[in-house]
Amino acid sequence: MRIRGCSLLVALISAVLGACRTPPDVVREIEPPAAPGSAEPSVETGADGRVYLSWIEPVASGGHALRFAAWEGTRWSGARTVAHGTDWFVNWADFPSLAVLEDGTLAAHWLRKTGAGPYAYAVSLSFSRDGGRSWSSPLSPHDASPTEHGFVSKVPIPGGRIAAVWLDGRETGAGHEGHSGPMTLRSAIVAASGEIERADLIDGRVCDCCQTAAVRAGDGGLVVAYRDRSEGEIRDIAVSRFDGERWSEPRVVHDDGWKMPGCPVNGPALAAAGDRVWIAWFTAPGEEPTPRVRVAASRDGGRTFGPPSDVDAGRPAGRVDLAAFDDGSALVTWIDDGRGASEILARRVTAGGALGPLVRIASTPGSRAAGFPRSAAHGPDVLVAWTEPGDPSRIRTARLGP
Repeated sequence: MRIRGCSLLVALISAVLGACRTPPDVVREIEPPAAPGSAEPSVETGADGRVYLSWIEPVASGGHALRFAAWEGTRWSGARTVAHGTDWFVNWADFPSLAVLEDGTLAAHWLRKTGAGPYAYAVSLSFSRDGGRSWSSPLSPHDASPTEHGFVSKVPIPGGRIAAVWLDGRETGAGHEGHSGPMTLRSAIVAASGEIERADLIDGRVCDCCQTAAVRAGDGGLVVAYRDRSEGEIRDIAVSRFDGERWSEPRVVHDDGWKMPGCPVNGPALAAAGDRVWIAWFTAPGEEPTPRVRVAASRDGGRTFGPPSDVDAGRPAGRVDLAAFDDGSALVTWIDDGRGASEILARRVTAGGALGPLVRIASTPGSRAAGFPRSAAHGPDVLVAWTEPGDPSRIRTARLGP
């Protein structure tokens, strides 16, 4: 009986461990419906559960177009055009994206030049109520100064609205020429009708050109993450939370103490599943800088975050993104320079903080032309998009899953 009981116990433990073991991710590349010269992709999981891919591509007659497609389970749909123009600001690090409201309304943004300065540009925001066949006249959610306005994050909220968050240079003077004040972080609640319901200053001094990130937690609160900038040039990652009435006082996620005299062009990423909010970021603190990609989790809707884990394996270049899953886990992507050649890597992190194996998605030159790989969850899988530099460039996409 004692031997038999032990055998049953061993079998039970083995079964539990087997059930908890996550199969390794397999990378399956999928051809996107993008033209030669395409670049700067973004992928987002809409409120309808579908994943949407957007990108910029050149127009034969001149200028650029913002186009998008939807994931149909095994392939991308045909592409549709959001907008096109000859006065766009097209940049490797500050790129357009798409968001999908609860009623299916699409919200897209792109960037338009507004002055002679190299970084004088505005955010153009447009909505579509018919699946992208037609779009509203674009609006800007900010002031009209010929300064930098970009690095936008958009979050759908109830009532046919979005919360938009961006870096705002109205205090800086004419772009980066004649700097007179700090870059700020601002937000607006915008209805699909075009009405701007409120505008807020979140932080009066932030890093000049690092991406922002924003998500909606399970309790309805909005969480925004960004790279802060102290008077002493400490550029650690901070978060603020909007409860429907006001934005909370910004709070540093982890005291990395990264002192950096200029912008690293390396913003954080957020992903949420219920009240569990994940954050990932790049940092390189110390007198002899040691690059790291870090990830931390919040169990209370982004109010507080636990201690971070380093997920990289070598010398990461950063450019992180995140996807979160209903089981409490997340998948982090980044560019790594540490194994002889630059690669796009991924790693899953369990709800308990255990790190899964490294997954190689693709090789990349790691240059600015390679842009920022983007990812979005679709059930247990993740869809990833990135730019493959070349003459011409093109975007590539892949599906990661067991």
